[in-house]
Amino acid sequence: MESLMMMLLVALGVVAVILIGTLPYFVAKSRGHANAAAVGVCGVVGIFTFGVFWLVALVWAFTGPGRAHADGSSARRLDRIQCPLCARRIKPSEIPYQSDTYRCPGCGALNSI
Repeated sequence: MESLMMMLLVALGVVAVILIGTLPYFVAKSRGHANAAAVGVCGVVGIFTFGVFWLVALVWAFTGPGRAHADGSSARRLDRIQCPLCARRIKPSEIPYQSDTYRCPGCGALNSI
């Protein structure tokens, strides 16, 4: 009975460590971070470095996209917009100011940001 309880406790500990180790990835993914996968790798490596890289990954997960402007719109990098249909890069000057939709000059598709 004691060995079964010990195995359950070890299994629960392993699951808890894995969940805590992957927490930076899920934070970065939910905030729309461009490097969410790299943040996740850093978080998992952080498990084996006794939390050093995990703390770096957690801070990294909270940087970048996800912040809100004063007008309530989300922060987004307009210099990296790409049409999902024709893969043409759209210049910020081709997108109407504070618009959530734009028309691709290449294929004419109506896209949302």
